[in-house]
Order: sequence, then C-alpha cells, then structure tokens
Amino acid sequence: MANRLLAQASTALFSLFLLFSLLLAVGVAHAAEPSTAPQLRIEGGMHTGQIRSIAADPGGRWAVTAGDDKSARVWDLASGRIEQVLRPPIGQGHEGKLFAVAISPDGATVAAAGSTGPEWNGQAQVYLFDRASGRLLRRLAGMPEIIVHLAFSPDGRWLAATLGDEHGIRAWDLHRDGPPFVDASYGAASYGASWSADGRLVVASLDGKLRLYRSGAGGLEKLLEARAPGGKGPFGVAFSPDGTSIAVGYQDAPRVDVLDAATLELRFSPDMGGVHNGRATSVAWSRDGRTLAATGMLVILAQNGGGRPGWVRRWGEAGRGAPFDSIVSVSRVAGLVALPDGAWLAGTTEPSWGVLSAQGQWHPRGVAPIANLWDSLGPAFMLADGGRSVQFGFEGGGRAAHRFALRSRTLAPGALDGATAARVTGLNVSGWEGGKAPKLDGQALPLDAQEQARSLAIAADHSGFVLGSEWALRHFARDGKLRWKLRMPGAAMAVQIAPGDKFFAAAYADGTIRWHRLSDGRELLAFFPHADRKRWVLWTPSGYYDASPGGEDLIGWHVNRGQDQAADFFPASQFRERFNRPDVIDRVLDTLDESVAVADADKERGSMAKAPLSVAQVLPPVVELPGGTELRSGARELRIAVRARSAADAPVTAWRVRVNGQSVPEVRGLGRQDGGERELTVPIPAHDSQVQIFAENRHGVSVPATLRVGWTGAAAGADKGFQIKPKLYVLAVGVGAYQHKDITPLALAAKDARDFAGALGRQQGGLYREVEVKLLVDAQATADALVDGLEWLQRSVTQHDVGMVFIAGHGVNDPTQGYTFLPVNADPERLRRTGVAMDEFKKTLAGLPGKAVFFLDTCHSGNVLGAGRRSGANDVSGVINELASAENGVVVFSSSTGRQFSLEDPAWGNGAFTKALVEGLNGAADYQKNGRITHKMLDLYVSERVKQLTGGRQSPVTQAPGGVPDFPLALTK
Repeated sequence: MANRLLAQASTALFSLFLLFSLLLAVGVAHAAEPSTAPQLRIEGGMHTGQIRSIAADPGGRWAVTAGDDKSARVWDLASGRIEQVLRPPIGQGHEGKLFAVAISPDGATVAAAGSTGPEWNGQAQVYLFDRASGRLLRRLAGMPEIIVHLAFSPDGRWLAATLGDEHGIRAWDLHRDGPPFVDASYGAASYGASWSADGRLVVASLDGKLRLYRSGAGGLEKLLEARAPGGKGPFGVAFSPDGTSIAVGYQDAPRVDVLDAATLELRFSPDMGGVHNGRATSVAWSRDGRTLAATGMLVILAQNGGGRPGWVRRWGEAGRGAPFDSIVSVSRVAGLVALPDGAWLAGTTEPSWGVLSAQGQWHPRGVAPIANLWDSLGPAFMLADGGRSVQFGFEGGGRAAHRFALRSRTLAPGALDGATAARVTGLNVSGWEGGKAPKLDGQALPLDAQEQARSLAIAADHSGFVLGSEWALRHFARDGKLRWKLRMPGAAMAVQIAPGDKFFAAAYADGTIRWHRLSDGRELLAFFPHADRKRWVLWTPSGYYDASPGGEDLIGWHVNRGQDQAADFFPASQFRERFNRPDVIDRVLDTLDESVAVADADKERGSMAKAPLSVAQVLPPVVELPGGTELRSGARELRIAVRARSAADAPVTAWRVRVNGQSVPEVRGLGRQDGGERELTVPIPAHDSQVQIFAENRHGVSVPATLRVGWTGAAAGADKGFQIKPKLYVLAVGVGAYQHKDITPLALAAKDARDFAGALGRQQGGLYREVEVKLLVDAQATADALVDGLEWLQRSVTQHDVGMVFIAGHGVNDPTQGYTFLPVNADPERLRRTGVAMDEFKKTLAGLPGKAVFFLDTCHSGNVLGAGRRSGANDVSGVINELASAENGVVVFSSSTGRQFSLEDPAWGNGAFTKALVEGLNGAADYQKNGRITHKMLDLYVSERVKQLTGGRQSPVTQAPGGVPDFPLALTK
C-alpha cells in the first residue's frame, strides 16, 4: 500500500516536469485563433484532473483552484459551494491545462495560466477573469514558455509570473499599460514566488538560486541573488507577514529553510525529524507569523505503519517549535494557503481541496468526482457478458468494487458474476507493469522518452497484444510490429480484450472506462461513473449518450469564443432531443461503428435519414449576469441586469424566471423577446433565495443564470402572505385492468393510486389548509379523463400551492411521441390517440406556478404491448432527467432506475414503491423526529425501504432540479 501511494505521488509530481519538457519538444502548427469547434468534456461539478494550484482572497471568503481539466473554479470557502467555473480557451492535448492561479487582494480578479496559448499563437499568456461574473477581462500575452506560478502583490498592483525552462519571470504593473518587467537570466524553471507587504518579490528557481526584487514607480529592481542553502531544488517560497524572513521548500528533499529576508542568509532549518521521504514543495506562514507550515509530498509513517505522502507539517514559534503533523490526502498536496482564522487551505492531486483547522482537523470541501482507477490490474478490472459488463473499483486497487451492465444500464456494488481479468500470459511480454522498458522476447518495445507502461492485454489467440501507457495505447502483433498507436485522455491503468478479439476496454486515470475497436484503436463508447456511485453517463465520440437520472450533465460541450473571451459550456441536456439516444448506445459494440449504429437505430425508429448537424449549428442562448451571481437585499423586488447571447440565425424568442425553482410569471422586463442587455424586476420571498433566469431560441433553453440572494429584510413571519397554509392538489392515476387483451394486467396499480391519495388526504388541516384529490383508477382512467385531470391541475394550482401527480400503470417508448403512459383504453395500434405522452405531463407540471412533484411508477414487467410489438427498453431515465431539469422545475420520484422493473406483491398490499411512499408519508420518513417530512427525507426512506422489500432488485430514484430547496411534503400527526 505504502509503495503504491509513493509511486502514485511521485508520478504525479514527475509528470508535471515531464509535461513541460514535452510541450517544449513537440512542435505545433499555430493558428490565429483557438478552434471554435465544440469539444466534448466531462463536467463532474469538481475538477476531474489533478489540482495544480490553489489560492484564497485575504478575507478568506473565496477559494480558487486550477488544474489539468482545463478549468479554474471559484468556491465559497464557508460552504464549499461552487460559485464560478472559469473556462479559458482550450485545445487538444495539453492546450488549456492550468498550472497556476491567483486571486487579487480585493477578491475581484482571478489570474489563471499554464499551457495557455502555445497551440494557436506559439506563446503562453495569463488570463484575467472577473470573479463575480466569470467574464474574461484581459490577456497578458507574449510569454515564450508555459507559466507555472502566479502571485499578486498585497496592494493588487503587481502580478508576477514564473516560467518553465530557463525563461525566468515576468511582472506586470496592472495600473499601467505597457510591457512587463522581464528577468530571463535564469538557469532553470521557477516554481515559486512571494510578495512582501512592502512590495518586495522573492523567486525560487531550480537553478539553485533565490532572487530578490523591489517594486517601485519605475518598475521592478533586482536587489539580490543568492544560492539557496538547501541545494539545487528550491521550489516554494513565502515571505513572513512582517517581511523579515523567507521560508524555502525544496523539490529534491524533505527540507525547509528560514532565511533572512534582507540578506537571503540561512537563519535556521525547522525540525524535519520523522519525515520518511518526500519533498517540501509548498511553504506558508500563518497570518500572524507565529506558525510556519510545509507540504507537498511529505511521507510520514502513519500509525498503521504505512507511508502516506499527503501530510502537512507545522511548527510554532515562527518555525522554531516542535513539529505538528496532519494527514490531509493519500496523494500529493498541491498548495497551501493561510486563512484569517488560523486555518489552512489546501489542494491535492486526487483531486480534492479542503480546510485544515488550526487544531489539525481536515475538513474536505471539494472531493474528487471520479472513480480512482489507479492500480486496476488483474481482478481490479474485469469483464463479463462478452465485454458488455465491467467490474471496477471506486477506490484504488479495485476496492469498493462495483459492476456496470451495458445491457441493463445497472450500476451496483459488488462483484460481477462470471467475470475474467485481462490475459497477460501466452506471449513473452515483460517489464510492462509500471516499467519504462517493456520488452517482447527480450527486445525493447518502442515508447516515448520517459513514458511508462501501465497495462497489458494479450489476445486470446495470441495474435497480438494491447499495451497501455502514461498517455497512449499501442497494439502490437505477436512479432512486435506496431499496428497502431493512439494518444489517450489519461494513463491507461488497465486494458482487457473482449472475447472474439473485436474490441477491448480500458480503464483510465481520468475515471473513465472506454471501449475501443481492436482493429484500429478507435474509441466506440465511453463510460463515466460519478464518485457518488449513483450517477453515470455513457457516450459515443460524436456525443450520443444515455445517462442515469441526474447523470446527463456529467458531460457537455466546451465552445471557444476566441482568445479574448471566456469559453461557453453547454451541458448535454441542452441537446437532449438530438443526442439522448439509448438506442444508439445499444448498438455500438455490435456494429463496431458509430455511424452504422445511428443508421440502424434510425431505421428501427422509422426515422428518415438526415444530414447530421453539428453541435455548433444548434446552440441555445447563453445568459449572463453582468453584476455577478450574489447579492444581499431586503427588498421584495429585485432589479436584475441580464444579458443574452445567441446565434444570429437563432435569436432569443422568450425569457423565463424561476425563484427557488418555482415559475414567476409576474416579472417585469420580459416583454422584448430578443437578446442583448435588459433589466428585469423580480419579486422574491422574505428569505434567502435563488433566482434563475433562462432565455430560449429555436434550438432550446439556456442554462440558467443563477443569482443567489441573501435576505437582509424582516423575517418571513412578518409577511402576511406567507403565513397562509398552502393548498394541495393531487391527481392520482392507477391502471391495472386494461381493456386491450394484449396489454398485461397489473394487480395493484389501482390500489396504489387509492392508497397514495389517501395518505395525502390525511394531511388536510396539517401542512395543507385543504387537500383536493382527483382519483382516476381503472375504468375511470381513460386518456381523455387523464388529460382533463392535467388541465384541472393547471387551472387550480396557484403560486402558494403544491401540485402532485401520481401515475401507476404501464409505460412504453413510442417511436413518434416518446415515452407514453397507457390509460385503461390504450390501443397498441393507436397510441397517439389513446396514450398520454410524457410531454403532456411535462407541460402541465412545468407550467405550475406553485411547487410541482411527480410520482412515476410505470416500469412494470411483462410484454406490455403483446406479442410481436416492440415497446422499447423499459427505461424512464430520460423522462426523469427532462422533467427534473432546471427549466421545468419538477421534483420527480421514480419507482426504479435503469432498466429495472417495478415490483408488486400481494403480501405487501401495494407495489414496493407505493408501499414505501405511504409508509414514509405516514411518518416513517421523519428521521429527525421534528414532525416534518421533506422531499429529501422521503427520498431517503423510499430508497432504502424499496431495496429492503425487493432484496435490492429495485432501486427508486428521486431527482430535484437545481435551485429547488428541500421543502416539506407532509407533517406527522
């Protein structure tokens, strides 16, 4: 275990240096501007690549992180909530990776840089972003090398950048236009720089020297240059708050020195006793100067005897005191920042970030959203079902094993029956496991300089093998001849060839599992399981996808807008109608060709072949908030400046506003249905709120621009309008006694609807001043009656009320109208006239001015439409995702997930889902014993209860839109 962690941490640090050399060595063809072609990216709500740099404003309100996933992220430090994702222009390969980030002393500006620009202009540049709005303010261009560290001066006037190779530093006076100060007389790369309160700058370089500068009206003046006392590798530096001392950490030894800030002479070296190995690449002083801290890759023997690299060591008495150690990570710590309250902000390469308290407790804020697929060799990564089911671990080495089945779209914990690991015998391949010199029959196999082999899979007939490495896949014939080589998104931690030798699967360090065609290595399908172990998304290279509830926005399209604009990001859900194609996903591994899979799926649908449209041709609008995303107010109406951008051939046609997830029709300023900037006047309740603003064009609805409002006025209880209890309207539908002979009957669906309606009817006089129920069961539940019921709900619910729809029965996927609920008079030959499409439910629920909740129980087993009729896969994930999207605002409870069936049993008296719902609403979900059952509490109860009832065969799911707070559904009596 200890050796694995050390190897992982060493590789993480070494890869940074290696990346720099690669960027220098590889020539690129430069374009005038970054490509505007949409690029498919993973978006897990947190960095999916290593965090390289972390910063905080002096007030300790915001943290900023940057990393290999080509984004910088602004976080609210107190809550850990994401505030902004800053997206620079990016390209293929390394272009756009961010190695350095800094935030100005006033917290208004974020500087980010790294491999930023070489692809299109041959030079690196620093991007300056407005923290509040995410807008790109300015570019500082012209660097001959990638940028590895950034530092603002304490007065915010100067920004210093250190460069790779021997290119020294650049420093800009941000109060003036003009070229930066340049000192290129360096002998190696520089990774650390720190400003003192009086305007001095100290820089560390791997040439073994420290350089001291002073800023003034005329620019920067070099004061002193001296060799670091600790050797050739001074890496991190930090001025003490009083400016009298400089701490230095080293990349080649676990050593820290404290120097005189005037002479750069050694004063003392803090106690590093007990440090087993590693590097002290980051140093920082507490705000009062009494404590010195160091981290990077400090390996200290833990109590269990294992060496772990992610330690922070602190010393009191300004560095002279006894050491105090805290473990924060199993990987390298990428940065350390002192906070005003004595705590410390740290980022790690896992990736993760968090706060280390003054007392030494680690409080994670942002955790890795990816599965840890390191050490996925042997039984840690296995295939079954002809390569269509995979077993992997969410934790390193295959621990926390889960299995995913492509056919059933089921992600579940535990081992995979009948699974086999990669074949690594049969050919004499040696030195491949973590080796830099893999061989076949004693002859070296070709790898790039410093490249490490990671994984191996030998074909069943021994005709060849696939070798995975740090950044490439290679297929060799049995005689060692290279058949193909492909660059990949990350280190290939495991590979395995499926039976039949037609395709293979690979597990990557970026947390994805991808299937490739063996003949040429072409990617066929990618799978990203989120670290919450619930959400996942599958996609093809062109972006056709299928996803779990809540999983479709784990991918999206990054679109550059030139060098001087922040890029746009469009989640996959904005192209749901075009790209949500489970039927295509089903066929890709059979056809081994995405285009053939699309053609076959279209033919099955009865669709006419169409010329494919690129994502760039169907972009929805983008809404921006020029004034930022947060404000505090005590006014019951807000005046909000908004701006929309949209393609010239697809102007904005409508605007929408939701407050706390509810539609707000009485907004002033929505009249002009065009883009540009406007001012909206939005009523808000007397408590903290979220305002979401949407724009729409002919291609779809924008991602909401979200304004968080901190309420500063009188308490909500003083507002008479909000003292009125809401009214509840329930449309409950249950169909089991179908009239058509070919539709499988259900024994308990009608009883489910009655029992659900009864449970909510008992809430009258409690949470709700009145409960009105429209109950449609069996013979009453015709298509016309159901549509009438939806219209009744639309007419009745006001902004203070709650509207609920419960449906139990059969649902089918219709090629022309999508997922369709079958009323009692449904006719398989006339579904358009006798079925009720989910679009009808969506239009009603999304248009309710009050809260909207949908309970969906339609995934029952049986040949629903009878022999010879295809009803499509039994999967409502797409319906859940659409209804629960932010623009629709519906909280959705579904009886099952994936392609599971919903189960009913006479012994329960209900279907498992309804039994759990009724129990929960009757009080069992009141976990806190406070007399209130919220939708999140009901979700937790129903999820666990249904799994218990069905032995894990059925997994309900609840999906709530972003912006909808938890709210009560019932009171216990």
